[in-house]
Amino acid sequence: MPVVQLPAAHDNRQQRRARMCKSHGFVPALRSPAESLARRDSAHRGVASLSAEEAVLLDLFGRPPVVFHRSFVEIAGGVSGALWLSHAVALSQESGAGVDPTFYLSPQQCTEATGMSPREQYHARRSLRSAGLLVECRQGEARGYRLDLQRLASLLLQQGAVAWTLQSGHSGTPAAKPLHATAA
Repeated sequence: MPVVQLPAAHDNRQQRRARMCKSHGFVPALRSPAESLARRDSAHRGVASLSAEEAVLLDLFGRPPVVFHRSFVEIAGGVSGALWLSHAVALSQESGAGVDPTFYLSPQQCTEATGMSPREQYHARRSLRSAGLLVECRQGEARGYRLDLQRLASLLLQQGAVAWTLQSGHSGTPAAKPLHATAA
């Protein structure tokens, strides 16, 4: 079985991953006493040894979770659009609030960050363009995007007003009720 060498800094992360794997029903591979001793010795030298299976699990669980704003689902035309829009909002904030908040994102970068296929990305961008939220621009080979954040804020306010009205039970002045139900 191939062994992957990692620096000692990965020991704590590896231990957390092992606990997480056990709590989710993954069973770690059994080792012979000789393998366990070799592993302990290498850990004392500052290097942890991992089997190929453990390295794959470490890689999978080592990635950050992909999150999106739930309120974007209706605005963006579905979960894919909401995921792309959430990622785009984060990227446009990173690029700074300068005069031109254009950000550049290749399909490969988007797939790496969100897990969306190029086809899902295309459909998400198409929904966002038709909602008036996204403007695409090209500079040579690079594809840039700019979000209409004022339009997004307007749509979010409209969505909030509708939710507030539905919560109040009438179309008059909204009652002071929370928008989300709380657990009893």
